[in-house]
Amino acid sequence: MKRLRFSIQTKVLLGTVVAIAVMAVFISVANIRQTQEDLERERVEQREQVASQVVLLMQTINAGISDYNQLLDRRHIQNMQETLVRLLPNVRAMTIRVKNYEQSTLDTMASTDPNLRGAPPTDLENQALQGNTILTSHEAGPDGEPMLRVVAPLRVGNTVASGTVDMLLSLRQQYAAADAQYNDRVRETIFNTAVISLLAAAIAVAIAWGIARAIVKPVRQLTAVAEQISMGEVNVEVPKASNDEIGDLAESFGRMVTAVKFLKMEAEASSQEAAA
Repeated sequence: MKRLRFSIQTKVLLGTVVAIAVMAVFISVANIRQTQEDLERERVEQREQVASQVVLLMQTINAGISDYNQLLDRRHIQNMQETLVRLLPNVRAMTIRVKNYEQSTLDTMASTDPNLRGAPPTDLENQALQGNTILTSHEAGPDGEPMLRVVAPLRVGNTVASGTVDMLLSLRQQYAAADAQYNDRVRETIFNTAVISLLAAAIAVAIAWGIARAIVKPVRQLTAVAEQISMGEVNVEVPKASNDEIGDLAESFGRMVTAVKFLKMEAEASSQEAAA
């Protein structure tokens, strides 16, 4: 099977194009990774903003609770739930529980999901009662919807924690703008990288072509001289090359041609003497 033969010039050009393509891929991957990191930071900021909004809202709610008996009034708790749902339109689920001091349990006073009314308290609810802090955990909805779970303590007059509000908030709207910006930046990164890579490739190919031509041209000239000598023509002129390795090769080739001429002249002289 005949092997493919590539000239030096072709190899230099192909090598340059491959190098530019590999560099472009690395640059694109690095830029996209940086964009992904920026997106994640923006999502963290969005979650923190939502959590801060809930904190301020719960402070207002707790400031209006002056007596523990208010938490035992289901109508009051229902109004509280409706207020929170109205002020937080991205609420997907909410459960309000109040501490039963006689039985040391948490009683479900209101819930958007009827199936959760009799469910036992979660670890986050117990931790909220013990630490008097708001605990959050990032969760995913059943359809992949980004969610933020916020468990806030209900305090009587913003003091003792006597209940909890467990909310599941959707972050789809908050993430939508960041995701759209991320997609735009990825497309822009790919487009800019492609344009810059094409320009760089064009310039690099032009430079490589010039360099390869400077190497290939004298080599081809020496090849033509060698072919003439192989056909018996020794009266040839070796072209002068540049002052580099190619030039050294041309000088060595010129000395070889001179030696061949001398040997041919001696051979001809010996033949004439023998004939005489």
